[in-house]
Amino acid sequence: MSVNNKILNIISKETKLSIDDIDINKNIHDLGLDSLATVEIVISIEEELGIVIPDDSVGDLQTVKDIIDLCNRLDT
Repeated sequence: MSVNNKILNIISKETKLSIDDIDINKNIHDLGLDSLATVEIVISIEEELGIVIPDDSVGDLQTVKDIIDLCNRLDT
């Protein structure tokens, strides 16, 4: 499974939206994610991908695409 799909699966579970309903360009708050849910997603992604997302980067994550792009950079 690709990094993108893993991230979308995690976000889908947290938001209870199907993957097809997740617009990666939409603000994560528009998907119903508050700051606590975002932190939980980041932790799940770190565990799933075996990466560490720097704390100072979490506040910059505005869209699902931001999360995917950062994880792809960290996963290389």
